[in-house]
Amino acid sequence: MKTWEISQENKKGDKLYVKSSRASKNGSKCISTRLSEPDYVALYERWVKRIKQSGSTPYVELKDIIRNALIKQEKEEIAKDFKNDLFYALRKVSWASLTPFYRKIINEITSKILIWFCLI
Repeated sequence: MKTWEISQENKKGDKLYVKSSRASKNGSKCISTRLSEPDYVALYERWVKRIKQSGSTPYVELKDIIRNALIKQEKEEIAKDFKNDLFYALRKVSWASLTPFYRKIINEITSKILIWFCLI
């Protein structure tokens, strides 16, 4: 028996259903959606017509679109994390490289202050 459960719902109320019986058998997911607005339906029909003319199927194309979108999103998240890690690592390195100069300046200032107090 195949059961459908609502996975997500977008702002316009279109629901994304996931078939749960297949998902439990082999780890795959079956996705179904509904295009309810006439503009979206017409756009989808034109898209399907172009796909069939090219010799492919809507199922294969949708699968590729979803897979590519998920991969792109994951790459962007990884790149963002890498960018943040790199920024903080370089910041730490620059601070660590300035520490000897900072110590030298502090030592110079304290020695000048001590000399000045000794003269008074």
